[in-house]
Amino acid sequence: MNVVLTRTGARARKAGDRWIPWIFVAGMLVVVAVNVGLVYFAVDSWTGLAVERPYERGLAYNKILAAAARQEALGWHLNLSLRRPDHASDDVVIIEARDRDGRPLNGLTIEAELTRPLEPTPPQIYALRPVGEGRYAGRIDGELRPGQWDVRLSAFRGDDVFHARHRAFLR
Repeated sequence: MNVVLTRTGARARKAGDRWIPWIFVAGMLVVVAVNVGLVYFAVDSWTGLAVERPYERGLAYNKILAAAARQEALGWHLNLSLRRPDHASDDVVIIEARDRDGRPLNGLTIEAELTRPLEPTPPQIYALRPVGEGRYAGRIDGELRPGQWDVRLSAFRGDDVFHARHRAFLR
């Protein structure tokens, strides 16, 4: 066994123990390398912004709140019925429009936008025709496949605008 004495001779140490301080240096180098990698990926990756021009959208937020308050004041309710047609002339989208007190809403112009939430297909937009007693109906061009559909409804009467969203499952 080799014993090396320090200059003062107060402490003896083994010759094989000289590498121990380098373990700490290597450990710190690993920590620094990991931190450099994390900083690189944080700066080079997604900014975290969910919308384009977020500042302008934030300024317009009061307009969005005002529009929601106007819609709430209308008190309209649009109930959706989505069904598969039995014949080519059958209506597929049926809307029942009611006011706050449950009375039928007549004289509306209603548009329905149908999209498939799981498929990147363009939306299908249809104008619905009034069929009486606050009911509006429309046919779909093409095949209406079974599954989930997102239906965005827009109802207009004069300056009044009402938007509603429904998720329908067609069997």
